[in-house]
Amino acid sequence: MRTHYSLPVDLLRARSLTVVDLYFVTLWGLRSISLPSLVSLTLGVVKLNDEALHIHSLVLACCSLEELVLNECEGVKWPKISSLSLKSLEIYCERKRTTFRIEAVNLNYFLGSGYAAYFDFGLSSYGALTELSFSCSRFSDEWLEALTLKLPVLKCLTLMDCENLWDVKIRSEQLKYLTLERNGYSHINATIDSPNLLRLEYEGYLSKKFSVNSQNLLEAEIKFEKPSEYDMDWYINMLKFLSSLNCSEYLRLDVSSEETVSPFFLCLTGKFLEALIFPKELQKVYSSPLPSLEDLEVRTSSPSADNSDLRDSLMWASPSLETLSIDPK
Repeated sequence: MRTHYSLPVDLLRARSLTVVDLYFVTLWGLRSISLPSLVSLTLGVVKLNDEALHIHSLVLACCSLEELVLNECEGVKWPKISSLSLKSLEIYCERKRTTFRIEAVNLNYFLGSGYAAYFDFGLSSYGALTELSFSCSRFSDEWLEALTLKLPVLKCLTLMDCENLWDVKIRSEQLKYLTLERNGYSHINATIDSPNLLRLEYEGYLSKKFSVNSQNLLEAEIKFEKPSEYDMDWYINMLKFLSSLNCSEYLRLDVSSEETVSPFFLCLTGKFLEALIFPKELQKVYSSPLPSLEDLEVRTSSPSADNSDLRDSLMWASPSLETLSIDPK
């Protein structure tokens, strides 16, 4: 176990300090804190052992504070963060379950990470928040939906490795950038109603229900986890998924695949089927899912990916293509 060192008392009374980064230190015996010029504060694995010192009073003592990072701090008492000046806040908490209450009227950026961390945003925190990120977090679909509805100027939302998500609903008028990576336990449904969304990144299993309502979507980067087999359900779900992406310019598909025998199609075609080679039977029934797409980049681990069948299939899926790039991994 790494040793924690005691911090000299006078350090947190230095009125001219603008940046303080503390790691593996103990703060105790402090009765008066005055850091009026402090702009950036990072506390990494810091022990707070003074009954009179807790996060709330520490932040209040920094009237010019704009950036705060709390990383696995011990002895956190009254984890309320209230500030008129704070613009950027990052909280990492993996060990002890803690609920952080946040009241920051000028907060622009927030990152919450850790399965032990829970967050309660006060009304004053909603007005200015433009960038919101959660990583390795636990919260419900309902909590996320309610939160995004309360953020009128949210422009960028990132969800990575978040558990307990099954049916994500995001409704945000001003959202422009959305990243969903490896969320839930397997397949998740997603309904995204963001008319001004410009860019979407998705990594995970192919969803059976994934819809995007955005007239302005320009770019999408999609990476699918490898399924057990590429059967009829795979292709139908893929068509529905792509149809929900009304991309007008650029789409990147990353299918982590290998050539896989599908008995059902093997008897029809007599050869292996790739993940994006849509069967002719489906092409006769379904319309092209991406009629206005101009640029398409495909990455696949299959060594025989660059073949005429694949290109013909992709051209059917996106008949307006101007640029098609196939990049074997």
